[in-house]
Amino acid sequence: MNALLGIWMVMSAEMGGKDITAMFANERMEIKQNAYSILSANIVTDLGTLTIDENMGHLDIVGTEGPNKGKQFKCIYKMEGDKVVICYSLGDRPTAFATDASNQWVLITWTKAND
Repeated sequence: MNALLGIWMVMSAEMGGKDITAMFANERMEIKQNAYSILSANIVTDLGTLTIDENMGHLDIVGTEGPNKGKQFKCIYKMEGDKVVICYSLGDRPTAFATDASNQWVLITWTKAND
């Protein structure tokens, strides 16, 4: 989990096989132990809890404040150097790091911010 701790900036994002990076251009994610926050233009817009299963490469995220309050995301993740790739789903856990028209997964590549 230590590799996930810190502040992350969006490098790229896609949904349904389409680039949606511009929607996340100003967002940063901060992960602290079992919690996360999303900041947009330095304003906290979303808070929640997360559970990490490093052995399986799974994240379970529950929004507690903001637009994702009450939503549960099942995710898969992988580390790639100073990047983390996360595939998010509000339904069943994703089975691949890819999106297409048949799923509503969101795939985001985050890069570690210089602290």
